[in-house]
Amino acid sequence: MAVLIGCLLLTGCSKPRTIEDVEEEMRSLPATYLTAETGKEISAPSNKGVFVDEETGELCFPAYMCTNPDCPGEKQGDRPFLFIHRRMLLEAGPNGEVIYNEIPEGKDPTKYITSRGGFMNPTCPACYKKRNPDSESAAEKQKYIKWAKPYEAPEVVQRRAELEEEFQALYKPK
Repeated sequence: MAVLIGCLLLTGCSKPRTIEDVEEEMRSLPATYLTAETGKEISAPSNKGVFVDEETGELCFPAYMCTNPDCPGEKQGDRPFLFIHRRMLLEAGPNGEVIYNEIPEGKDPTKYITSRGGFMNPTCPACYKKRNPDSESAAEKQKYIKWAKPYEAPEVVQRRAELEEEFQALYKPK
């Protein structure tokens, strides 16, 4: 009921929101993206995926954060170290489009991606520099994989929780 009153008072909407309305807002919440070469930060809808920044012509990827308590990456205030999981098969086209390349026939996907400087899983580049992956156990590698998480700004986390609550209220059978 508070959600409905908030909708009517704050936004002036004339009808109650539906589950579909809430889901659409969840899909379009802002996300933090970083450009591939310069690390320029961009805010765009979370459902945008990978795109080309009109200003720089660089590919933009969703930001990840490193939750390793000993991450050597540079933090910005209270915010954790941010990085991208670059998809090595993508490139920016001449007209601002994303070009999807294929792995050449007969090539091992993992070796091909790593030979181009990429990783199969999101990997913190700051932590990677201090590691020796060739001698790590599977458990140690898994620990680093788990420390890499998609980044959401605190205000987005809060709004997502509010939307989840609204969704649950709408979903309950009457």
